[in-house]
Order: sequence, then C-alpha cells, then structure tokens
Amino acid sequence: GKKTGSWKSYEEDGKPASLSAYSGDQLNGTQVYYSDGSKDFAIPYQDDERNGIAIKNDVDGSIAYATHYEEGDIVGYSYPDANGKLVPEIPILRGSGTLKSYFANGKPSRECNFSDGKVNGRDILYYANGHVRSADSSEYGDNEGSRKEYYSNGKIKLDYLYLNDNLHGICREYNAQGVLIKEMNFINGIRNGPVRYFNDDGSLRETRFFYYGKLLSVKNEK
Repeated sequence: GKKTGSWKSYEEDGKPASLSAYSGDQLNGTQVYYSDGSKDFAIPYQDDERNGIAIKNDVDGSIAYATHYEEGDIVGYSYPDANGKLVPEIPILRGSGTLKSYFANGKPSRECNFSDGKVNGRDILYYANGHVRSADSSEYGDNEGSRKEYYSNGKIKLDYLYLNDNLHGICREYNAQGVLIKEMNFINGIRNGPVRYFNDDGSLRETRFFYYGKLLSVKNEK
C-alpha cells in the first residue's frame, strides 16, 4: 500500500536513522536524519521535493548551516553568527553558485558548489572543532565516486564508493580508533559477496554471504 503517516528507520545497532512523514505515498513534512542517535539534518518536504528551510546540526546540537529550497532546488543559505543567530540569507541565484558556511566560532562548516539547484562537484563538511566531517563528490545531486566520513577526532569512519548514485564496489566502516569493523561489496546498490564484521581489536567476528541482495549464509568466526 501507499505510505502515509510517520515512518522510522534504524541502524543495525538499533539507533534511529531517520524519521519521515508521508501522505499519498510522498514525503510531506519534515524528514529528520540522525547520526549516532542524535539529530543531524532536518529537511522539509512538500510533494516529495525539498521545500523550505533545512537545518544541519553539528554533533553537539549546534547549527552548522541552513539551506533554503523551493520545489527541490536550492535558492539560498545561511549560517550562525558569533551570537548563534542566523545571518541574513545568502542567495544562490538561479540555483548555481558556491556555498561556504561557518559555525558560530568562525570555523567553516561546509564548502560546495551548486549547479541548476543541485550539488555539483566536491562537497566538504566540517565539525565545529575544525576536523573534516565528510568529503564526497556529486554530479547534479547524484553521488559519484568516493565518499568518506570521519569521527570528530579525525579518524576515518567510513569509505564508500558510488556509481550513478548507487553504492558500487568495496565499502568499509571503522570504529572511532580507526580499526576496520565492517567490509562489504555492492554492485549498483545491491549487496553481493561477503560482508565481513570485525571486532574492535580487528579480529574477524562474522561473515555473511550475499548473492545480489539475497542472504545465502552466515558464518560465525571464532
């Protein structure tokens, strides 16, 4: 049936991943994304398109930046001043231009370019402490190439590969000490081959075998 009302999704560890509002099988209302259980990004939707002011947060809950969308395309952005109040909106004319925002402490929060209302090219987000939070590339809003995320201590959190907005290739995740904890392979967004889970000391814990999205077996390692 068609989606309606609130829909929640969760990470493998049980922490919330997103909270969405649907009506008529379309996103209508605010979609909230979470990171490690904390609110990360709140995006208003109307008829399945971004419409309104979206707020991005740092891990401490402070505002990183705000982006203004109309019918799916960006029209402007803002960021907090030294007092935590959003500066007057900076327009992105005809959906094309550079976004460079800052935290209240003066350190950069995001750097990217837009073309025709969509992110196009390199996109870098930062933590308020100055460390890079994520770095990826897009082609007119679609993920393309490498996406890397980092912990606030500077250690790598994940290293994903995209092709035509789908996960494609070997993808890896790490704990806050930089130890590999998960490794998997995707083909056009579908899990295929072994998914390996590692303990925090780096030893292999479990292997799950997939064949084009279908789980075939689970092997618990000693």
